[in-house]
Amino acid sequence: MQRTEAVTRRSLAETTMGDAAAAFTEGFRGYVVKFTISPEAFSLRMAREDVDPEASEVFFDGDKPAGTLLIARRGRRSRVSALGIGPTIRGQGLGTRVMTDAIAAARARGDDVLILEVIDSNIRARDLYLSASAAAGHDRCRRFRPRPNANIWKRPRCCPGLRMQTRRGRPIRTVFTIPGHR
Repeated sequence: MQRTEAVTRRSLAETTMGDAAAAFTEGFRGYVVKFTISPEAFSLRMAREDVDPEASEVFFDGDKPAGTLLIARRGRRSRVSALGIGPTIRGQGLGTRVMTDAIAAARARGDDVLILEVIDSNIRARDLYLSASAAAGHDRCRRFRPRPNANIWKRPRCCPGLRMQTRRGRPIRTVFTIPGHR
């Protein structure tokens, strides 16, 4: 268990599904897409996405579930499946610390890559991932086309080493791949 100011970080493996589902719901309060998830649905999501309960975390504000970091793993590839930080613990630098720790943990496990993806209308998350990937020495990205009619990747002016997916000229998603040990 790790304590950051008033926030406690616990491994998902040490948390009940009820607390994990509540933390996920709270972590995405006010998000572009509304999430409310039951413990059963959360468990299904974990199985479907290959979420690693040892690498994933649940955040508590005191004893109240307040957010989650879900790390999905397939072989030596990790992906931030979800990072949701609830309103009561936002703005304290927790996201930066969590991402720095997640990158270090992926490298310590010997993962080849850690994939971060974000819906571009989520400016705070995109900025967090940009800073985390820059701090990790990022200069590559992975092509990701979730919709068949989406436009080809477009290079953003602000950071020529990254690319984003657009549709009708509007950014949809940015995917960062942080190299591991190879």
